[in-house]
Amino acid sequence: MSDADQNVLVELDALLDTRIPSLARCNPDAAALMMKPAYWKRLSDDFEKYTEGMVTNEAFREMYAKRDKDTLLGALATNMCLILTTLFDELGDQQVNSPHVGDLILTVNFWPYILTPEETEAYLTNISVFVNNRAKMQAVWYRPEEITPTMLNTEYSAYILYDYNYWLGVQAKNFEKVSAPTVTVFAPAMSFVRDFTEADITVEGYGVVSPFELVEGSAKLFVDMHLLDLRFFCPVN
Repeated sequence: MSDADQNVLVELDALLDTRIPSLARCNPDAAALMMKPAYWKRLSDDFEKYTEGMVTNEAFREMYAKRDKDTLLGALATNMCLILTTLFDELGDQQVNSPHVGDLILTVNFWPYILTPEETEAYLTNISVFVNNRAKMQAVWYRPEEITPTMLNTEYSAYILYDYNYWLGVQAKNFEKVSAPTVTVFAPAMSFVRDFTEADITVEGYGVVSPFELVEGSAKLFVDMHLLDLRFFCPVN
């Protein structure tokens, strides 16, 4: 990538809601329950709570870790696809009006899904519609452990992912050596364990604070983190 290119890395799990089909593989009735407004308004992946005990968090995490091609069959496009439209429209306008913006590239990370070249190309074609065919489409297969700050600095201008908590954890030692403050990271504003209690978000001497603002502020030492409402990572509605 040249310095002028705008290459956005996005994981497929951000563009498709693979949480609901993972729940369906545990308990179809639990997945049906998720098609209510509470799913779009939730603040965590505490599915034991949101499925009213029909699926334990352990069972969900085990099934989600095993997600595969069959999971994708039941996955719906998320609102992040619409965010991509806005993002690439803005980049496209910059490209027209500025000599400092080079090629627009959308790189889709297909990990952990094993697809044929034809299936991969079909997904890329469908996703390209959301960027109005303004970007070059690329496919990669990177584990979270491989997406280092050095890689981001070298190859990408932005990174869109779902499980930012895991990614920051596996890259913690790398971030001690290298930061990527010019790379914008978009992820959901959520807890990966349970909904926050008032005690969780109360800081002595300050009162109630936004845990997501704290995460964004802390992460800015390493990357330009933006936590978006979780509904953007849920099916288009």
